[in-house]
Amino acid sequence: MGPSGMVSYAKKAYGVTMTEKEAKQALQAFFSAYRGVRPYQARLIAMAKRTGYTWVNWVGEPFRRRPVPNICSDVPKLRGSAERIIRNTQIQGGAQEYMIRTLIAVHREWRKGNIPGLVAIINTVHDDIWLVVEKEWRDFVFRAVGCIAVSWPTLHGVPIEVDGKAGSNAADWKEIGSINSLDEPKFPDPKIVSYPEKKRRKGGLKKKEKKKGLKRKKRA
Repeated sequence: MGPSGMVSYAKKAYGVTMTEKEAKQALQAFFSAYRGVRPYQARLIAMAKRTGYTWVNWVGEPFRRRPVPNICSDVPKLRGSAERIIRNTQIQGGAQEYMIRTLIAVHREWRKGNIPGLVAIINTVHDDIWLVVEKEWRDFVFRAVGCIAVSWPTLHGVPIEVDGKAGSNAADWKEIGSINSLDEPKFPDPKIVSYPEKKRRKGGLKKKEKKKGLKRKKRA
């Protein structure tokens, strides 16, 4: 991402207004602080020029291959687009790999009945997972999904942190907590949680339910 792209992205994604000069200074400061980033990206691009593809890594090992046929194009625009794909694949592709594995594990636990209150899995957006949950189970579901999400191995033991937000729609989302792999969180046990359904039925069947039962008996 160049200065002009950073100006556009900062405004669109974060509502931050900056000049191209400020964006250039920010990029220079970033690459000065993290001097290994540019050489690493250059190695990825050089490898793609030799092979015609780049890789999504899993714990430091090549895992999923992505073709980039335009990396050797004579057209600067096509070649530049291929270089951006190579750079982004390492970050966005890697994040998506964690999301895919988390979704599979969440669905498995959901089918086992270990994540009560989870109504539906909607989608992933970059490194976000969107879920529909019953309000009473919100905190439980967040902790259950968060524990799964931070449980995966990482290169050099880099910690994973999950932030949770909840609301009736994206515009109303508010922070509800965070989970860090360094804390070694444990998957919550639904058996020791006070089920909202059990609380509702503690006093027995509601009057409406009793009436329905009586009507069924009469019809029988």
